[in-house]
Amino acid sequence: MPSAPKTIKRPKHRPLLDIDWNVVDDFLETGCPTTKIADAIGVSPDTLYRRCEEEKGMTYTAYSQQKRTKGEALLFKAQFDKAIGRADIGDSSLLIHLGKTRLEQREAAIVTATPEQEKNYRTVIEQLAELQANRQNQSSEKKNEENANEL
Repeated sequence: MPSAPKTIKRPKHRPLLDIDWNVVDDFLETGCPTTKIADAIGVSPDTLYRRCEEEKGMTYTAYSQQKRTKGEALLFKAQFDKAIGRADIGDSSLLIHLGKTRLEQREAAIVTATPEQEKNYRTVIEQLAELQANRQNQSSEKKNEENANEL
């Protein structure tokens, strides 16, 4: 009697890909979105989320925020080092650009008004003051009428 053919045991899932968390960390520090990181290392974003919880013991959101914050701190430091002459390397215009886009740094806006604009502003403020005075007078007159009616 012939024996039954041997069955080959196959894994129930694809073999786990190793995630190089140092590479992920570098991408996160630069502010790279998760979808692009996942594409670059050859996994899905869902895999990154799940494996982060399994391997790092924290949510991917918290983990990525930690790394992005570290990247922002590095930018602040690079700007400071360049500003005080501690660092000769680095592109000043790029540091300015990254500061504006990543760190939300802005130059203070200096607003100056033309004489015509100033005149218009004064006119509007005077009108508002007049309206407010009229409203107060009407309120006082109404209270006086109410008091007179009570007597």
